[in-house]
Amino acid sequence: MAVTWKIYDGTTTQSLAAWGIDSIVLARANLAVETLSFSIPVADIYADPVFAYDQTLHLIRDDGVSPITWFIGKVKKLPAFAGPQERQRYVVANAWAEFERIIYQQRYVVPDPSAPGLLGSWSTRVVLGQDRWGRAQTAHAVITEITNYANSVGGGLATISSLPTLAVPPAETVRDITCAEAIRRMVGYAPDAVGYFAYHTGTPVLVIAQRGALTPLTLDLDDKDKIEVIDGLSPLHEIKARGVVLIFQKTAASLDGSIKISETRQAAGARTGPGVIFATIQLGDHETVPAGLATQYYNSLATLEWEGTLRLHERECTAALRPGYVLNLDNGRTAWAAMNATVQSTAEELLTGVTTVQIGAAEHLGLSDFVDMMRRFRNRNARTSFADTQHNGTAGTCSQVGDTDPSDDPLGPSCEHPDDPPEPNPDGGSPAIMPTVDVQACVDGETKTLRLAGYSISGGGGGPL
Repeated sequence: MAVTWKIYDGTTTQSLAAWGIDSIVLARANLAVETLSFSIPVADIYADPVFAYDQTLHLIRDDGVSPITWFIGKVKKLPAFAGPQERQRYVVANAWAEFERIIYQQRYVVPDPSAPGLLGSWSTRVVLGQDRWGRAQTAHAVITEITNYANSVGGGLATISSLPTLAVPPAETVRDITCAEAIRRMVGYAPDAVGYFAYHTGTPVLVIAQRGALTPLTLDLDDKDKIEVIDGLSPLHEIKARGVVLIFQKTAASLDGSIKISETRQAAGARTGPGVIFATIQLGDHETVPAGLATQYYNSLATLEWEGTLRLHERECTAALRPGYVLNLDNGRTAWAAMNATVQSTAEELLTGVTTVQIGAAEHLGLSDFVDMMRRFRNRNARTSFADTQHNGTAGTCSQVGDTDPSDDPLGPSCEHPDDPPEPNPDGGSPAIMPTVDVQACVDGETKTLRLAGYSISGGGGGPL
């Protein structure tokens, strides 16, 4: 059955031909910006563009039975070209382009500079791996928090599908990084993971999955009509890890003034020899050793990866191979039949049925990125938390696990804390100043008491914090 490609601009849905589009390419990529590029010949190069900057477009694949949303993005480029044929060219980028533009901010508790007390504050100085109260977070919890922040700033960019269960990473203090970079840093602890977008629900959905959970697809090399080119298909032995050894160190001053170093080692796979990754990570006084980190990283690199390029020719582009899939090849070398090569990027020429597929290891999540990550840890700021260092007691437990939406504060009555500054006195006077006040805060799964001197509260007579 013939397929008709259509574009919906928020008002009108019509075929590419009706829009005047004569060439169009959809490029998909792992944790990178996906783009829809097309051009429209025009009679007058000075005419206003058909589509406006930042206008949302939907690409629809209509087979006459069940139309599917193939791509959603916003117009980011609309240059005009003159020459033998005048034309307008457009580049439409998906939600990840907005993740690349939004600087991530984290909300956490700080002392009030104008009066004794605590304030909730937003800052581009963020601690990846912990929330604002100093509680350790898993990598997938951090990714969720980052995405929710991007949605709150960008107006609902994408939802999240189920994320892989990743280990709690060492907390890392960074400044002025984008949401995209923050997510990539978290996914870097599982370098076999792939991040891509699904659009079929009509809303962009961010999916992150490790190699073992990706969908396998087997192509038959005897199908010469479909597989036109295989270029550079080869195993990546150089990035296959034989073992991972992580050395976690803490330093403390003894009574005699000397410095003592305590050390904990995690190891997976081989412990010595070429191909074994070693790294030393300095932990702060309040940090615990991240459980299972060495095993997670080793498992991500222990299976041989392959690289190469394929060129497929179909009657209509089906996206049979795209990020989210692993590839095997029948009727070729024996090893190809079960290589599970990870698809990193594709380029679909929608009007010709040609798809170029790049397989291999992610450039931004591979072994070189791990080396960069270890360099960051050499001079990392250890995990710190005002709440974690100022409490003077504990009482009970708290099941609250951290914010998921920066626009609200769902800690609940058993985990109250002074996240916002006090409201003005409704009678018009100044807020009451109390000599001391105890505040319950949820820290690392426990309700801890913070004793504050001279804390301001609303209501004049001791209203609720």
